Amino acid sequence: MCSVLSHLLAEGHEQPTVDSLLHSLGLGKYAIYFKAEEVDMTALKQMGEHDLKELGIPMGPRKKIILALSSRSKRQLVQSTSQAPKVLEP
Repeated sequence: MCSVLSHLLAEGHEQPTVDSLLHSLGLGKYAIYFKAEEVDMTALKQMGEHDLKELGIPMGPRKKIILALSSRSKRQLVQSTSQAPKVLEP
């Protein structure tokens, strides 16, 4: 799943959309569920398994979405800490 988001970012998608994320995971048919509830990436990042289940997303796709989002969060954390300015101590 990391490679899916890395691929989206490499293609110039600074912030992938819900639609592009779902299509990259092979879950494009579920995009309508997210559009109906007006879920964008900000909202999706806050959603848990229970929320996805309430949308009607089956277990397999729920797990794929959660894994993709958690992988992306971890990668962003690593990037932000590695890009932080170094403080020189006296």
